Amino acid sequence: MPKRDDNDVRPRSARRRAEASDSKFVTQVLRLTGAKLGRGLGGKRGPEFDWHANGRLTLNVGGWPSRKWNDTERSLIDTRLPGIVATIVSLAETKRAREEEKERRQRSYDEALTRHKAQVRTRKHERRELRALFRDARRLQRANRLREFIAAVEDHARQAGELTAEKQQWIAWASAKADWVDPLVRRSDPILDTPEPEAPSYWRF
Repeated sequence: MPKRDDNDVRPRSARRRAEASDSKFVTQVLRLTGAKLGRGLGGKRGPEFDWHANGRLTLNVGGWPSRKWNDTERSLIDTRLPGIVATIVSLAETKRAREEEKERRQRSYDEALTRHKAQVRTRKHERRELRALFRDARRLQRANRLREFIAAVEDHARQAGELTAEKQQWIAWASAKADWVDPLVRRSDPILDTPEPEAPSYWRF
């Protein structure tokens, strides 16, 4: 138990509180002896610390913004409590206002980010649909050119008296391929619609 100082003129409650808080509010003393400093510089073990009580009460409030009060030679924390309480209330209001502003900014950012992502998705979808539109238009043009060519071949064979069974079989085959290319018909093809054949692996045999 700390020894009482007869010259201490502080109120009894203040003395008791200061004595009780001696183990908490301390001054850090760094002992830089030769051997301990060497261990710290060597990277194996850092310098050691001793903790010594200074007998003064310290009050820390807040992270940022923050305030700190200490017992001084002229006045103790007890005598400044009204001002300290007012400052703490002000710090709390400032912190709450900062947190509300931070939450508002975060909500605004999240909403803007959501809108941005939706716009990006919409643009990607439009581009994808437009590419498909051009692809189908090209396929329709190709299918129509094929049909024109097939009709020309058939007319020529008929006029030349060469519309044989083999030629008619080719015309049917070509017409089926034109229907497969045509995006409006989308006729299935027993060969072209099957998966690509997989090349055999030597190590399977």
